[in-house]
Amino acid sequence: MALGSAAYDFWGADRKGANLYANCVVALNAATGKHIWHFQTVHHDLWDYDLPAPPALVTITKNGKKIDAVAQITKQGFVFVFNRETGTPIFPIEERKVPASHMPGEAASPTQPFPVKPKPFARQLITEADLSNYSPSDHDSLIKQFRSMRYEGLYSPPDLKGTIEMPGTRGGGEWGGAAFDPATNLFYIKSTEAPDLITMKTGSNMASEAQAQENANNQFAVDNRGANATQYINTTGYKTWKDPSGNPAITPPWGTLSAINLATGDYVWQLPLGNDSTRQAKDAPETGQESKGGPIVTAGGVIFISGTDDKKLRAFDKASGKLLWQTTLPALSNATACSYRVNGKDYIALSIAGTSENPSGAIMAFALPSK
Repeated sequence: MALGSAAYDFWGADRKGANLYANCVVALNAATGKHIWHFQTVHHDLWDYDLPAPPALVTITKNGKKIDAVAQITKQGFVFVFNRETGTPIFPIEERKVPASHMPGEAASPTQPFPVKPKPFARQLITEADLSNYSPSDHDSLIKQFRSMRYEGLYSPPDLKGTIEMPGTRGGGEWGGAAFDPATNLFYIKSTEAPDLITMKTGSNMASEAQAQENANNQFAVDNRGANATQYINTTGYKTWKDPSGNPAITPPWGTLSAINLATGDYVWQLPLGNDSTRQAKDAPETGQESKGGPIVTAGGVIFISGTDDKKLRAFDKASGKLLWQTTLPALSNATACSYRVNGKDYIALSIAGTSENPSGAIMAFALPSK
């Protein structure tokens, strides 16, 4: 199973240490519940980097031998791959030094685990060159923000001056999870590329009940009891970074679909998924978009995926990533599709969000061609 973060998401002064078993892949004996092994993907999480999707049970063929494994995607854009029975990593994992916290009383972990392979499927580092430029004033505003906030790459801790978090709280990897093709060892992952802004705020000591309630309504109120007073620390987390006109703060792609060979850890292909035609530059590739739905892959060689803001359901060739077919749905579908067969005929079905005409939403099914 894949476990979530310890509360509160961006403040851990009252939960010193690594915070097991938060942010862990845990293997239990299904019959007894006995612990078999675990691996923590984030120590002392300060970024809401809970594991967003269930681990995928995969069987990898490597050097002619089959290995029962488990592959876990993360919001940070990592894929951790383990021997399913022992928890031994299939690819090396290194503990690397990460930035320290400047918050009073906070003790961020000095290191975090980084898998050597596969390389991250989401952007983990941005520079000024990655800031979008929809107008001179919007671009200047982004540059000023970038230079004024704390940012030292992945795992920059939340701070009173504000922190840029990349990937943001929605990932990287998202709730729809990944899909695996045992015939080819290929693992398919949808990624979102969107930084968040997190700013920590301190309230006055001995806050009144009304002030305390106001703080509690502002995302979080952390009761950090000192010797003489209560200090309330709030955050403006879960805020996607955009320019003053509402455009994405970074250049495309804003969403990708990747195919990774889990036997080698190498990428076979990666492409933008989704398109914002209003922001697509002339003759430029599709922009990609945020989405929460995950892919499925069929034995017939097709990947199906929805969930992008353009409301498309798409089919791709699983080997090459070539777009085979797409249709526009009546509303957004954050669901992962399913496939099934009736009387020898193949179908794809998925859940669709509500519309003004049909607020309750719908289940839609599509019949595949016979050949």
